[in-house]
Amino acid sequence: MLGQAEPRAVAGDAEGGLVVAGDFRGPVRIDQSAIDGEGAFVLRTGPDSSVRWLRAVSGGFRVRAAAFAADGDVVIAGEAGGKCSVARLGGADGAQKWTAAMAGEASSCTTVAPGGGWVAGTFTGVVSAEIASRGLSDAFFAQLSDAGDIRLVRSFGGQGRDEPRALLALPSGDLLLGGQFGGDIEVAASAVDFGRGAVKSAGDFDGFLLALGPDAKTRWAATFGDTGDDEVTALAAGSDGAIYAGGHHQPAGEFSGLAARGVGNFTGAVLRYTPAGRGEWVRIFEGKNSSVSALAFDTAGRLWAAGEFQGDLRVGSVSIPSAGGQDLFAVALAPATGEPLGARSLGSPARERLAGVASIPGGIALAGSTRGEMPACRKLIGSPGEATGFVVWLRDLAN
Repeated sequence: MLGQAEPRAVAGDAEGGLVVAGDFRGPVRIDQSAIDGEGAFVLRTGPDSSVRWLRAVSGGFRVRAAAFAADGDVVIAGEAGGKCSVARLGGADGAQKWTAAMAGEASSCTTVAPGGGWVAGTFTGVVSAEIASRGLSDAFFAQLSDAGDIRLVRSFGGQGRDEPRALLALPSGDLLLGGQFGGDIEVAASAVDFGRGAVKSAGDFDGFLLALGPDAKTRWAATFGDTGDDEVTALAAGSDGAIYAGGHHQPAGEFSGLAARGVGNFTGAVLRYTPAGRGEWVRIFEGKNSSVSALAFDTAGRLWAAGEFQGDLRVGSVSIPSAGGQDLFAVALAPATGEPLGARSLGSPARERLAGVASIPGGIALAGSTRGEMPACRKLIGSPGEATGFVVWLRDLAN
């Protein structure tokens, strides 16, 4: 991407095409497509990485998540004018069909489920006659119609800051939601009822993982944390029904009975749960500072965990050297055991930021931005001091 563009979200379709969405400023050009101004952009590619269309989104939109709808349209979610906002663009040409905002005072959409039928986010104040926040921020689920109606289905929260980070719709119609709760408040006042009784954080933010029925009622809930900042930021489901959650913890998190020792400041982690919510394994990303922010299966059945790290990173027997700044990693894991199969990394002496990963034929696509000159695919991407967006297609385990 030529120009100042920072991808914030990426999603893939069944054929391996992508949608990449984020923020931009000034003229931005991708192949023969160009936009100018300031705001949100949406890029649509084909399975062969060709650019199908590039569009700017009107209305002061700030993108936080993106997904494909069932008919191939693109749904982006985020914030505009201080409220949770969602936009739908035509899959064929990127024409903006509608933009909708949630009623109420202050809110933000933080995640949208694949399929584009559900969004989740945070709110403060009053959002309806029946629903008002209980603390610094509460979490909500809302269902989207094809016509652009945002129907609030459920909310939960305590006196602290409670924030959804990842939302996944399963083929059964059930939903998975991950995030963090209880932050910026004393432990004694941090309790949240996720639908199975009130739970307090162990200190600062704790992570949560919820399994919900199609009616958004809780089937089971799992939480973890210690006195530091813990969260779930990514979700994936295997063909066998197993559930995978990625995120980070600070020493020493207790992952539902799966012991994890703190080995750094923020320490990346991937966990596997049964469909009934029983923890089976946890894989820790050891090093100075790391976080897992995206998960995706490739067509070979490998589970890719991607995120950001500082300092050299070690995952089991796999070591990933640092390029000197905040770098990006993508580690392939065996789903049954969590054993690492190999890894890729992208980095420069400056700062890289991950937007997400998506499955493509034979591998994954990794979207993000760099503020330096970052080597990728045998060439340099970016300019020092400027935000340059990129998408890298990875189809093997060797750098």
